[in-house]
Amino acid sequence: MKKLNLFFVALAFCFSTSLSAQLELKINPIGILFNSPDLGIEYVLTDDIGVEAIIGLDYGNATLGIADIERSGYKIRLAGKYYFSPQDGGDRFYAGLYLGPRSQTLSDSDDTDGVDFGYKISAFTAGAMVGFKWVSQRGILFEIGLGAGRAFGETIELNDTNNTEEIPTFGLDFISRISVGYRF
Repeated sequence: MKKLNLFFVALAFCFSTSLSAQLELKINPIGILFNSPDLGIEYVLTDDIGVEAIIGLDYGNATLGIADIERSGYKIRLAGKYYFSPQDGGDRFYAGLYLGPRSQTLSDSDDTDGVDFGYKISAFTAGAMVGFKWVSQRGILFEIGLGAGRAFGETIELNDTNNTEEIPTFGLDFISRISVGYRF
């Protein structure tokens, strides 16, 4: 809880440092189609530097073989971006770094077989990203980006054993993003 409070204090500090900076609200419309929407707020500090907070959700049901699976989870990312040769400030090609926690729970909603094949996986992620952002004269924006990084402290808790196990994984984290939004 302390980490989350510190995150919001840092975010509030970024928004209160300058009145001349620009604020952008973004949403991932493709994520909505797959029950995994992202909402982002980017604060463009200077023409070359932006800070973005991204909150994403995972939800929905699926059928895998004989089991009905319920999915729920979240991801929170704080990203710093450097824009190369921006035209209108905080636009065009960028590279940056991101970090934040993620968690996802899968549960077997079919209790007839007596075994829950679900699990909870959680980690803290950090990595690098690249992308491109177009901003119209009216403030409407379109952004596309990719990123790769490492998942630190990845733990998997199996639902049917009440154990938390460190299961060997590569510990990789990948992000892909298509966003539309508006610049204020």
